[in-house]
Amino acid sequence: MLVWAAVGVGALIVYATVRFDVEARKLSRDSLKENARELAAGVAHAVASQVITTDYAGLNVTLRGIMANSQIRDILLVDATGEILAHLERTRPRGPVGERFEPSRVNPPARADSIEWIGDELVVWNSVDADLKLGWLRFTVYGADTDSAILDEFRHDLILTVVLGLVTLLGVLGALMRNLQNEMEQREWSLLVSSITTEAQAGRDPLTGLANRKSLMTQLDASVTASQRDGDWLLVCFLDLDGFKPVNDRYGHAVGDELLRVVAHRLVHHVRGSDTVARLGGDEFVLLAGGIRSLDDCRELLTGLIHAVGHPVMIGESEVRVGVSVGCTVYPLDPGLPRDLLAHADEAMYQAKTLGRNRWIIYPPVEAQALTASHPSA
Repeated sequence: MLVWAAVGVGALIVYATVRFDVEARKLSRDSLKENARELAAGVAHAVASQVITTDYAGLNVTLRGIMANSQIRDILLVDATGEILAHLERTRPRGPVGERFEPSRVNPPARADSIEWIGDELVVWNSVDADLKLGWLRFTVYGADTDSAILDEFRHDLILTVVLGLVTLLGVLGALMRNLQNEMEQREWSLLVSSITTEAQAGRDPLTGLANRKSLMTQLDASVTASQRDGDWLLVCFLDLDGFKPVNDRYGHAVGDELLRVVAHRLVHHVRGSDTVARLGGDEFVLLAGGIRSLDDCRELLTGLIHAVGHPVMIGESEVRVGVSVGCTVYPLDPGLPRDLLAHADEAMYQAKTLGRNRWIIYPPVEAQALTASHPSA
């Protein structure tokens, strides 16, 4: 009788443990669903600028960083027409991440934002917007086991309890370990969402620590106002690295990321503390230099900048080198709006690329004025 009583008590404890685990997993699925929704919204906001600038190299780096969370099975980014811009996936939990190239187009969901369980996987769609519809972002996340699978495990455990009388302890320990793992995974999701949101709100580029696009536009408005107030020139420069893609392709993204950090460090230390250096994404940077008084000031600053970026960089055992093409315009000789100043600097940068790279060019309509201008404060 005592033996059967012990077996009965053990079976009841195992049943209660498994039922508790079932309810806990239901709560875990709801929590995972909410975290996935927040993460999708955060990543959609983070990649919007890269979609606008067609910075697919930087986009790939950003998405691979997100895929560092092994609970994500794949990330798909499509434009407004459904054409795939990027698709990264892993074939098994905690497996390696690879790119998928087929198909080339998908049909986005009817709703802008949707989330649903498909089997044991959570599929999240989120729109990518920046004043206009840019496309959609899709996450697929590995989920927890289904309730039926847990109940099957319970039946198996109950049989073992009757035979061995030890499954009660194993069931309790297993439930505790699974709950602890779920809690740790939820914390990882929360930290990742918090990190992306904090970086975006702080106006900093997460890779280099430089100002991001949002912060740049705020600073550009302030710099134009300061130029109007002080009567000085504002030099607006668009920088694009020469030879970065071959380095990134040959040595991998880890070396490419470290190279971008080194270049960012050199740019910041070459300019003055009052100047602004921003990263738009990929290998594109912007420099705002106020207090410029002549074309000679521009020439001295830009020549030194190109020389600083061009020094070789040792990353591990690899020596790499890149150059930089720089396009500039000067406010108020170029009296355009802030967005026009960036567009003119970008146009001049492409002229520098065309003429042989690793050089600087001032937006031609402005350069003619700068050669003859007599600065009022000089």
